[in-house]
Amino acid sequence: MLPLNYVIFMPYGFLFFCMTVFGAIFSLSASHWLGVWAGLEINLIAFIPLMLYRGTVLETESAIKYFIFQAVGSAMIMFSSLLSFGSDFVWDLTTNGLSLFMEGGVVILIMGLLLKLGVFPFHFWFPSVVSGLSWFSGFLLLTWQKIAPLFLLFLVSYLWGASVMLMIMAVAGGSSIVGGIGGVNQTQLRALLAYSSIAHLGWMVFCCFLSEGSMKIYFGVYFFITMCIFFVVWSAEVNLVFQAFSSFVGKNLVVRFIVIFLFLSLGGIPPLLGFVPKWVVLSLGSGTGMVFTLGLLILGSLFSLFYYLSLIFSAFFSAGPVLLKEFYFSSFGLGMSAFLVLSGSLNLFGGLFLLKNFIYSYAMGLFDKP
Repeated sequence: MLPLNYVIFMPYGFLFFCMTVFGAIFSLSASHWLGVWAGLEINLIAFIPLMLYRGTVLETESAIKYFIFQAVGSAMIMFSSLLSFGSDFVWDLTTNGLSLFMEGGVVILIMGLLLKLGVFPFHFWFPSVVSGLSWFSGFLLLTWQKIAPLFLLFLVSYLWGASVMLMIMAVAGGSSIVGGIGGVNQTQLRALLAYSSIAHLGWMVFCCFLSEGSMKIYFGVYFFITMCIFFVVWSAEVNLVFQAFSSFVGKNLVVRFIVIFLFLSLGGIPPLLGFVPKWVVLSLGSGTGMVFTLGLLILGSLFSLFYYLSLIFSAFFSAGPVLLKEFYFSSFGLGMSAFLVLSGSLNLFGGLFLLKNFIYSYAMGLFDKP
């Protein structure tokens, strides 16, 4: 396993990491779709070297797949923006009428954004790509690389929500179901987290029709929980699901419970931190009349909880063989030990604290969509 500072302080790694961050920010800051496309391309080109920093065959295969599908998504976004320019001779899509969308341009635009996100029905490439990446690249792919397409999708749904509501609702419900069912029989931890990301993206896509605040809350909580899980498994460098849990069997009891809290929080068990954004979405969505979509989201979460609880029970409450050499709590070091305790505490008590404040904010109408 390569150390953490190998990626951060490696000259070209630090450069491409900064360019990856800059590309997403530039795309979100652009005032027209040509700038959006340019920012997404900068983000794509800068992220490819980060996927290849170990130089393995699996990373090369994942990088090629990622480049192909992201290039197709960018081409669809550029094509829709060209349709906009051809009809009104402006790149700013917000100034156009509905003529573009009657011609199908909005469908092409949304399909390009969904392909970049890796959600239903364009989810087929996402688990295989994540499975071949390192933990650092996988963490970026599951978190930072979702920011620009997700918020651009929110912009489209906010400006032309009535025209694309049925399509977005089908994507949200289908992503939750696919992410829940797809992770049931997974034995590799990277693929399991990829299907979990697809399920959570279904909730985030549904937030596009609720409010920007609810989507920011959901993505922020998901980002923090995923970061905690990735840093824990990266420190142990485990690949299989059973290895990921069995490597913590011989550790301190506090560490074992923290790992349980992290995965239960990712699944959305109350009163942990991961339950707070789902409670916000359910509270706001219950007043919109989209009962069928909410039912699909809840059903997908139940599937996700099923395999999370099954893994935890089989790992911590069975007498199976330990596949990895057990190492003690002190081998994490003082910094990792403090990080584990902090992340577990925030997931345990942060949910209770935020839930109390969000109940008050919801009663005051602070999460209403502008």
